[in-house]
Amino acid sequence: MPEKRDKKLSFITRLDKIVYGDFVTYLIFIFIILSVIQFFIGMFADLSPFQKKIIFYMQIGFLIIFAMELLIKFVVDRKKHTFFLRNWMLAISLLPFFRILRIIRVIRLLLYLRNLKFFRKFQQNVILMSEQRASKPYDKAVIFLIAIIMIGISTVMIYALERHNPNAQIKTLLDGLWWTIVTITTVGYGDITPVTRMGKFFAMGVMFIGLGLFATLTGLISSIMVERVMKKKDVDFTLFENHYVICGWNENGPKIIEEIAKKDSAVKRKTAVICQFDETPLENPNVFFVNGDYTLVELLERVNIKKAAAVIILADKMVPKSSQDTDARTILAALATRNLKKDMYLCTEILEKRNSRHMRNIGVNEIVVSGENTGNIIAHSVLMPGLNDIIKDLVSAEEGNEFFFVKCPKRLFEKKFDETLNDVKIKNNSILVGVKHKEKIYINPYKHVFEQGDELILIAEEKPVL
Repeated sequence: MPEKRDKKLSFITRLDKIVYGDFVTYLIFIFIILSVIQFFIGMFADLSPFQKKIIFYMQIGFLIIFAMELLIKFVVDRKKHTFFLRNWMLAISLLPFFRILRIIRVIRLLLYLRNLKFFRKFQQNVILMSEQRASKPYDKAVIFLIAIIMIGISTVMIYALERHNPNAQIKTLLDGLWWTIVTITTVGYGDITPVTRMGKFFAMGVMFIGLGLFATLTGLISSIMVERVMKKKDVDFTLFENHYVICGWNENGPKIIEEIAKKDSAVKRKTAVICQFDETPLENPNVFFVNGDYTLVELLERVNIKKAAAVIILADKMVPKSSQDTDARTILAALATRNLKKDMYLCTEILEKRNSRHMRNIGVNEIVVSGENTGNIIAHSVLMPGLNDIIKDLVSAEEGNEFFFVKCPKRLFEKKFDETLNDVKIKNNSILVGVKHKEKIYINPYKHVFEQGDELILIAEEKPVL
């Protein structure tokens, strides 16, 4: 009995992963689009008896598909008593006897467009065309597919709204397609225009949507062409020395590059970035992107990692994964880097604090838990207004004061921390806040006695010479 129960649970788990997986989600999305098109054609178009029969059989087919979807989701759902409350839209749209209820599929289509990962990226492309793009080839294909679907729906709708009017200029589907393309591309010949009130209202909607759609497609095509040119440029990383290597990419990447450039403005060190992308995420003459998996040793060797000054491994967001999977890839990259060069300075970003232990075991020098200090900063900023500005001033290389690590000079050996405060302030216009002693940081250790190998932690406008 326990074995049968385990097999049943295993089957339901696999079924749950399949029905809520990307492939089935996209498949259902396509079926919803087709059912919506079938609904509008059946409602507005003049069809022959044979065509009406085809539309009827299509309706039955979609009904069976959506019924199976509902049934399987009910089987795998853990809260069956509230399932239909959470999926009422899907259940009502299956009722075949009331045509008006089928319009719910249109609403469901809009909800799908809002919730699907690739459509969130589509929205980002419209708003932030110059920043992050779709991270996989099929994401671009989906954007083009959405454009084709929108053109198709617009063609059918304008034809259905205009065709019965005796003064109509849009008399065929080809006329509707011509008008849609001319309107969306903002060419606006004016040779064919809607004459009905509903047609004009619909046209205004197409014009507004067309502006964003055409801008997105134009930007996407341009970025593909630019990317192909960029990929042809081959960089010889064997010439790189004392450079930085960044593995993975996310929204923190541009700021990291910016801060490194400001700190090393005199040196102008080069940076190699390994991540998976379709378009170069950032244009910078000193930053070189390598498209690939940063956990692979051959790619790490390709960017001459053994001669790098430091390696930064970010919590990669170019390939959508769970936080645990993202941290697992960060751990693999850190392990591969450490095996290639034992004394490499490693700074890693992780999403889950529990994975810090694995990083310490590898010997990572700096472990940053994403978002760990955000709550602390917000809370203390409320209690101490202005604190956030102080922190920004200290961690930004743009202006104001910064933190510096400076080797303890011989003249301060065997002196106590509190005795050194005035000495450093008067002679170097710097504030002594702590010490790095045997790889550990101590803040305000007033009883500490300086010795050889110590590093002073100072706040100053520029790096002091003690």
